[in-house]
Parts: sequence; C-alpha cells; structure tokens
Amino acid sequence: MKKLITSLFICILSGICAYAQDVILMKTAEEFNGRVLEITKSDIKYSKAGTIHTISISDIFSITYENG
Repeated sequence: MKKLITSLFICILSGICAYAQDVILMKTAEEFNGRVLEITKSDIKYSKAGTIHTISISDIFSITYENG
C-alpha cells in the first residue's frame, strides 16, 4: 500500500512539473514548450530538454509564461 501511495504521488508531482513551462507560439502556429532563458532585440533563447535553442523574434507570435 505504501508503494502505491508513493508511486501515485510521484506521478502527480511529475505531471505538475511537466506542465510548468513557457509556451512559445510561432507565426506558423507551431508551439514550443520550454523555459525562456534570454530575450534580446533580435532573438529569444529557450531551454528544452536540457538543450538551448535560439529563435528569431520576427518568427514569434506570442509567449505565454508559466505564471500566466
């Protein structure tokens, strides 16, 4: 019973952590989930699965941060 409760708790906690991400919406309607790290005049850098990606600001429609 203790293993079942622990497993259930871990599943719920991992679901909450997986949802807590920033969402980058592109002008082409593509969505990228990750953590926005840096915003410059021309680019946005975000982290996804431990790797850092760079996107041009001119290609981005909007950014929704995890805190709304």
